[in-house]
Amino acid sequence: LSVQRGTWGNVLVLLDRAHFGAPYATGVLRPRVVFSAEHYARLTPAEYEACLRHELAHIAHGDTFWSPLLAILTDAFWFLPGARYLKRRIADVMELRADAAAVAAGAAPGALASALVTTGELLLGGPAAGVGLSERLVSRRVRRLLDPGAEPPPRAGFQHRYLRLILLALLVACVLQSIFFGNHTLT
Repeated sequence: LSVQRGTWGNVLVLLDRAHFGAPYATGVLRPRVVFSAEHYARLTPAEYEACLRHELAHIAHGDTFWSPLLAILTDAFWFLPGARYLKRRIADVMELRADAAAVAAGAAPGALASALVTTGELLLGGPAAGVGLSERLVSRRVRRLLDPGAEPPPRAGFQHRYLRLILLALLVACVLQSIFFGNHTLT
């Protein structure tokens, strides 16, 4: 068996020896946080707690629901200009928001920044390079954690749940209107 189990509140925390990559949160009805054994071995207890709080923030914000939904919509509407950029921007904001929530929940900003650097070194230099972790985002997150006043908060309202729903509904409505009521005549 390659998985060790533990719990944090009502969230299952798994240590998976077969997984190589960053810790991640998954599940909507039965949320879980998964750490790779190699990554876990490199973390100090404070870094582990900061990573765990970050992943728990993803669960609390509903990112384990929104991320797969955005991936499906982006794949379904691949023909829309800017769809991939918008998905990446929303994912970046989700990460920044989870960092802020982890710090607000008691994680040490320095420990979370150190864990991000450890994760970046592990993934960007190893066989899992290119798994969605960009040096640009890692450096931005580390700067925000170590000097919170250096960068303005996320814009475009993505940090507000209801505004995200309205923007998503507007995007889907525009696409459906184009598909069903657009000009379909052949010339």
